[in-house]
Amino acid sequence: MPAGRPTKLTPELIEEFRRHFPVALYAGTVAAYLGVGTRSIWRWLRRGQLEAVRMETDGKAKLKQSEALYIDFWHTYKKGLAEGEMFAIGVIRGAASKRPAVTRTVTKKAADGTQTVTEETEYFQPQWTAAAWLAERRYRTRWGIDRHVLRELRQRVRELEKTLDRLRAKAQEPDTAT
Repeated sequence: MPAGRPTKLTPELIEEFRRHFPVALYAGTVAAYLGVGTRSIWRWLRRGQLEAVRMETDGKAKLKQSEALYIDFWHTYKKGLAEGEMFAIGVIRGAASKRPAVTRTVTKKAADGTQTVTEETEYFQPQWTAAAWLAERRYRTRWGIDRHVLRELRQRVRELEKTLDRLRAKAQEPDTAT
């Protein structure tokens, strides 16, 4: 490792990052939460990525000990991205279909002191918008709005707004015919 200030990247910090990153999915947000500079996070990730690429490119290459924390951090980041995406898609799929959302055990005491234990399950109510959102993104060519169509629509709206502005201005002009 080059001489200089020791890194703040530790196994404990990597563990904290691992716990929080899938929730936020933004390295800058987690960096602020952990009290670490965003530039440091990106520098550490870049170092880990470079080491991972070096090892993938050269099948015989061994991990440099000086890069072990950084490659571990890189893999933690990549796994966190996947975990966060899987969670988000699970929520969307759950909202798109009637699937169990929460199951909990409920214990009730009767007046005579007896207890009954039951399980209650709450279900997501199907939401067509969640299913449509997923279909638009996963099957973009079939269900998504093409960017060029969206661009054309925006252009048409601008043209209509200009026409409307001209008509409003004309309506406010004094009538010279009388």
